[in-house]
Amino acid sequence: MKIRFKTILSIMLFITACSAIAETPPEGLYFGLTPPGLTPQVFAPGIISLPGRLEHSICLSKDGGQCYFSVRNSAWSVIQIMATRYENGAWTTQAVAPFSNTWSMSPDFADNDQSLYFNRSNDIYKVVRTPTGWSSPVLMAAPVSSPQDDYSCHISTLGNMWTCSWRTGGAGQCDIWRLQGADGNFINPTNLSTINTVNSECFPVPGPNESYFVFNSNRPGGYGQMDLYISYSDKHGGWTAPRNLGPTINTSAREICSYISPDHKYLFFSRDSGTEQDIYWVDIRALFPKYDFTQDGKVDLDDLRVLAGYWLTGEPSVDIAPSGAPDGTVNFLDFAEFAKYWSQVSYW
Repeated sequence: MKIRFKTILSIMLFITACSAIAETPPEGLYFGLTPPGLTPQVFAPGIISLPGRLEHSICLSKDGGQCYFSVRNSAWSVIQIMATRYENGAWTTQAVAPFSNTWSMSPDFADNDQSLYFNRSNDIYKVVRTPTGWSSPVLMAAPVSSPQDDYSCHISTLGNMWTCSWRTGGAGQCDIWRLQGADGNFINPTNLSTINTVNSECFPVPGPNESYFVFNSNRPGGYGQMDLYISYSDKHGGWTAPRNLGPTINTSAREICSYISPDHKYLFFSRDSGTEQDIYWVDIRALFPKYDFTQDGKVDLDDLRVLAGYWLTGEPSVDIAPSGAPDGTVNFLDFAEFAKYWSQVSYW
């Protein structure tokens, strides 16, 4: 009995210790905020997005208990990564991350939140979790970092690195590059030549399984100084022509630094008006054609199969009728609504 009691006690202590290391906020993900709809909303006003503060880029842990974001000054001479985490029933006071210097931005979790990549002095660095906190930052050697300026860095669910850089071999200014993941390393930097232009294409973030990616560009034809665009995988190893995300997301300001939430439900980005810069978020469905359930950029038979798979259930993601006030059941009304849209727009 004594041995069993000691074993149970040890297990309880271990669980308690693990809980203290990483707590999930009781109010849920995203600071307990009401999720946005198809129109972008300022993210965490009064918490992350503060009046008079210029917030640049953001990332969140999968459990919602950690948030890293960058803040800059008006002259762009200082930009630092801030950190806050949920501990002992409250969010910690926001403070400069220990690995940040005076020019650090674009943090991104990877490896199940056990590592974090970020830009530091226009090179790509990495820190890993240790029993006492983050390790010292390590410069990612070539071919990840280059002699030219390298900015953002996101690791896809396929293990590849997406980055933007002024490295040689590009199309013009800042270009989007993809590096193949290989046994913990990244090799074969490939310029997305069908996407990049003589203008700047920056801050790419891939969707699940690299089925799409979002980036910002100052290419002609946008709504402002920088706009957000999306490109979909064409299933043949290439990418569709980038589509501007439209005037609901893009404005006359600069929309930059996109980030997709760990659950792939929300797009985050920064909107810079020149005098104010805040983090925004929007439902990921705002990126896709209406009723594109598979989120591949078109409404087709694959989406019809998804709809049919939820017949007579209450699945909210496909309960689309009556339009504007779904009735809670996937039935013939939803198929009629889907067919009506299909007849208007079947492919984008």
